[in-house]
Amino acid sequence: MKKRKTIQYLHIIGGIIIAIHIYSPWNELVWFDISVKSIVLPLIITTGLYLRIGHKFKMKGS
Repeated sequence: MKKRKTIQYLHIIGGIIIAIHIYSPWNELVWFDISVKSIVLPLIITTGLYLRIGHKFKMKGS
């Protein structure tokens, strides 16, 4: 249960970073744009998939 809560917080923080990227003037900074596209977006996709269908892939015994 603690693992799921941690992943939820990562997902929320990533969403906040994407909102900052969209609505602030920081999107003109090259390093911020690249970091959002290469780190935060895959993190959001991965955590979203885990939260949505992760229960189907849990291994037995863990």
